Amino acid sequence: MRQSEKSNNRTSLKKLQIWTKEARVMSVAGFNPTGLTTTDMRKTFSSALLKAAVAACAIAAWQPVHAGWEQVSSHPCTYAHFITSQGTFLLSDLDYERNGGIYYSEDQGKTWVKTEVKDYIYNRFYEADGYIWAVGESGRIARSSDDGRTWEVLNYTNALKGVVDDKALSYLVAYAIVKYDGRLYIGDFAGGGVLYSEDNGESWNLTDRESMTINVGGVGEIVDSYYNLMAYKGYIYAFGAYSVHRYDPSADLWTPVDVRSNFMGVATIFNDRLVCGRSVTNYDPAEDYLVWTEDGDTWKGIMAPEPRTEYGISLNVRAIYSDDKCIYTAGPDGREKNPEQPGPEYVQAPEFYYTSDFGLSWTYVPGLPLKGFPLTLTGDDDYIYTAVYYPQPNVEESGLWRISRKELEGAGVASVEGTGFSAAVGNGVLRASAVADRMVVRNLAGVVVAEAQGVASMDVRGIEKGVYLYEVSLGSEKVAGKFVR
Repeated sequence: MRQSEKSNNRTSLKKLQIWTKEARVMSVAGFNPTGLTTTDMRKTFSSALLKAAVAACAIAAWQPVHAGWEQVSSHPCTYAHFITSQGTFLLSDLDYERNGGIYYSEDQGKTWVKTEVKDYIYNRFYEADGYIWAVGESGRIARSSDDGRTWEVLNYTNALKGVVDDKALSYLVAYAIVKYDGRLYIGDFAGGGVLYSEDNGESWNLTDRESMTINVGGVGEIVDSYYNLMAYKGYIYAFGAYSVHRYDPSADLWTPVDVRSNFMGVATIFNDRLVCGRSVTNYDPAEDYLVWTEDGDTWKGIMAPEPRTEYGISLNVRAIYSDDKCIYTAGPDGREKNPEQPGPEYVQAPEFYYTSDFGLSWTYVPGLPLKGFPLTLTGDDDYIYTAVYYPQPNVEESGLWRISRKELEGAGVASVEGTGFSAAVGNGVLRASAVADRMVVRNLAGVVVAEAQGVASMDVRGIEKGVYLYEVSLGSEKVAGKFVR
């Protein structure tokens, strides 16, 4: 490591440790904890400007639907929700006194059992290769090998001793985690960089820090604060507050990606495309709602839904999820007419949208509780779920909410159909309605894990557990979908 890098990182980490704890609340609420004051943040635009943008076709159309969000269960300060490959529901909470932790449910979230794991304010769950991890604060990661019933706490602090300032070690926090090609990666939010483990979290090593160093005006050279990691087509993508980097594991080298991050905190892989959203307050009608890429080099934008009020459309995407047909988004910065008068004309309200045509049109679904923060989106065969957070522990609306897929027109997990040709996965077998020219199954990193030609079915029970994408072709027709093994 260069001496200048270590010195500058220590300086920046002293600044970072001041706002790391604040970052939890600020990022949950959708604000930018870096303190950036660029013009694309926290903008409120006049009605005339918004109307002009719409007239210029800069914003996609939306149609509201009268669907019924319902609360499955109430839980104080709900933080993260996850559905395991075996159908178990997991939940965490943001309890500053650390009296919360991790909970599991065997009845789709109606009742919960608190596990005995020590609370490190776990913010995200991740599953791969028979394990479930929950990343949290103080350099701690919880790991479960029994579908979330019991947990052991792992620690990556030792890997950063002598690398970051000693005082910063207690402020380490991970929001980002992904596994690729046998390595488990985490992104540290307090300047620790990206680390990897080859033993599922027992021990940790640093990826190259010099190649991911950036220069920030007024601060100097630092390693960014990472909020999300994605494995895509053979590379690891690290999304930070200021930058996006791509990692080549074979060379242990990070290279900058030519796309503006600005807290690009959420992402999904939809139809073999990496689709990302920015988790920061922004009402600029000229900005993209989502950005996407097919190769990591060329990035394109997806237009925002049309604003429903003169306040504007929020571009703060705090959660994103996709299935075979749709992309779903949720954010906290919508505005609704205030039902309590006298008072402000508008009140903060969460927004939920989905699109079945890759953003050409968006459907808005009202019904989530006012002043709540939807932090995650997940789904099963019947429902779409979101974890709604309130910072006050006595708000009953905090908890797990869901909406039936049947009430969302065009949404679903079924395979995409061509003209008279279809395919789907069931009981561990990929089947087509006719003998296909080619069947291929890829993992979420784009690596082919199974392939066959001139068959009507292919057994996929031999691949490792995880989420996979399939594509079946017959002549000019193609069928694509996603399944969980």
